[in-house]
Amino acid sequence: TAITASGKKLSDAALTASDKWPAGTLEWIDGNDKPLSEDTEVMVNTTYRWQFTPTDSNYNILAGEIQLYHVDAPAITSQPKNVSVVTGERAVFEVAAMGTALTYQWKIDRNDGKGFVDIAGANSASYTTGATDADCNGFKYQCVISNAAGSVTTDTAVLTVKEKYTITATAGEHGSISPNGDVEVVEGSSQTFVIT
Repeated sequence: TAITASGKKLSDAALTASDKWPAGTLEWIDGNDKPLSEDTEVMVNTTYRWQFTPTDSNYNILAGEIQLYHVDAPAITSQPKNVSVVTGERAVFEVAAMGTALTYQWKIDRNDGKGFVDIAGANSASYTTGATDADCNGFKYQCVISNAAGSVTTDTAVLTVKEKYTITATAGEHGSISPNGDVEVVEGSSQTFVIT
């Protein structure tokens, strides 16, 4: 019986002899042909040996091996992208991966010399930041994706936070400006004004 979840024991593998076999003993054995306890935990991607010893010595001892619990390590299919937001907005980082029973842990590097640290509660394929401010500019993010077979870390994605400025445009009594009044402009962008 195949094992499909962690924490299972050899007893869960339900090793049974064919009813066509003669009387004998069927058991799990280690590398030294010594019996393994039925309480032995089944490890992922590990080969286990079994042996059937007939009671009647006219029959041969039969042995074999099997991988009871196989899981492929995670494989990233889409890396997180760099994100640019305006102060006060939230940034969203996403990753896609293939694999069985995947877990996610997003990490952040705040450029404070501590390197990447876990983000509490950031345990899904996407992560949304809180409202950003200028201090968040340049923060780096990555995600560690794991399962029973191993883990893989995404590429690093960088957060860019731009300031939003207000330009107040007015004209005197002998002309006009368009647009006029308070105009919001994001850092690094441009705004055209028409003056008459």
